[in-house]
Amino acid sequence: MSENIMNLPLIPLRGISVFPKMVIHFDIGREKSKAAIEAAVENQSEIFLVSQIDYEIDDPTFEDIYSIGTICKIKQIIKLPNEIIRVLVEGRDRGELRAFVSEDKYLEAELERIKEPSNGECENIEAYINTLKKSFKRYIRVSSNTSSSLMTIFDSISNYSELTDIVASYVLFDENKRQEILQELDVIKRIEKLLIFIEKEIEKHETEFVYGKGKHKTKLQKFYELLVEYKEKLNEYKEHLEIMGPNRNSYSRTDKGATFMRMKDDHMRNSQLKPGYNIQIGVSDEYILHMDISSERNDYKTLIPFLEGYKDNYGKYPQYPVGDSGYGGLINYRYMKLNDMELYTKYNMYEKDTKDKKRIKDPYQALNLVKDEDNNFIDPGGGILKYLYHNKRGNDVYYVPSLDKNKEINEELISYQKEAIKNLTSELGIELRIQRSIQVEGAFGVIKDVFKLRRFRRTLTENVKLEFLLVAIGYNLAKYHNKRYRIIN
Repeated sequence: MSENIMNLPLIPLRGISVFPKMVIHFDIGREKSKAAIEAAVENQSEIFLVSQIDYEIDDPTFEDIYSIGTICKIKQIIKLPNEIIRVLVEGRDRGELRAFVSEDKYLEAELERIKEPSNGECENIEAYINTLKKSFKRYIRVSSNTSSSLMTIFDSISNYSELTDIVASYVLFDENKRQEILQELDVIKRIEKLLIFIEKEIEKHETEFVYGKGKHKTKLQKFYELLVEYKEKLNEYKEHLEIMGPNRNSYSRTDKGATFMRMKDDHMRNSQLKPGYNIQIGVSDEYILHMDISSERNDYKTLIPFLEGYKDNYGKYPQYPVGDSGYGGLINYRYMKLNDMELYTKYNMYEKDTKDKKRIKDPYQALNLVKDEDNNFIDPGGGILKYLYHNKRGNDVYYVPSLDKNKEINEELISYQKEAIKNLTSELGIELRIQRSIQVEGAFGVIKDVFKLRRFRRTLTENVKLEFLLVAIGYNLAKYHNKRYRIIN
């Protein structure tokens, strides 16, 4: 008989596969398995461990177990309660089952010890081992079940077949996969199968998300969580934008109709922003004829909605709408002209254009430019202005030769501004401006100081509008009462 052919006690294992060089313990309770352990200890022999194909069978036959198992050395035996024996073994070599020699007291098998090839006997084994080590390092990095210190142990193992089995014992948890690797006798093919499995496990671990302290998150999980955070922020911003609408850049959480604005009453003197509403009133003969509440911070954009509301209430537009410089501009002037209203509203540079002597005398000022017979703007320094292009702001850009620079000109706006200056400096315009200052500013003064209304008690635009409408009605009643009382007396 060959020295590799031997008879050894056999224990069929349920759900366990033992690799060579692997130290493992397991519990046995079947009588034949106990007897096999006793025989091995008594004869000071090794024992053959092989997995069952079907775990449900209590008394397996030759056909019920795999052909390849592991020849092991018994290192320790511990008797546990309920007649259970715990056995600690160390795997030595693969063995191939040839036949059952005895099945009486215990299973005794004839088997052949399979010697693993040396490193030099396997062609290109170095390249395969290097690839296996790299893959296993990646596996350790993404797996929470494996310690990174294992690589130090593996680097100390010189036999490549032994190294492959140890890697398999750490990465394979499915019993069928472990048995498949155990039964593969060709070392190169064994490594190839192991590499395929490890790559699949790495891919699976990289898509599995972990949580909790000390858990290593994969790049995919970090990227996913970042995307989730961005999505939540995007939804939050979308909600904010829907609440604010297209014409605002802020709102108050306690009053979503209010916009953060800089107030005239700045007690802290730090330009602190506070949530508020832009209130517009139209006053005539000291009575408030029309009012509107807006979330718009800029007065300029409130004029057209205010005048439209006035028309809805009275069936016509006011003939002489007078406002301060915050309301004057191209769009509002154009709107008023289209609806047959006279331009008695200042624009933002009105004071300088009418009071600044240097500006008034500046020949290059847009209001002072004149045209020749061919409708070309005359350069005060000689020649004509050269038209270049129409910019995004709606202005025509000209080149001024005498200054060697470009100048923006809007002829439509200039014509409106000239008309506004002419109207506002007339006797009627001066009187209207005086009355605006007295009546409109006076009405706000009474509401703030006499009625003590400096803060709204209601929230949301419609509720605030109702509150101020009641205040305006009260103001008009008080004004009527005072006028009547003066007349009677």
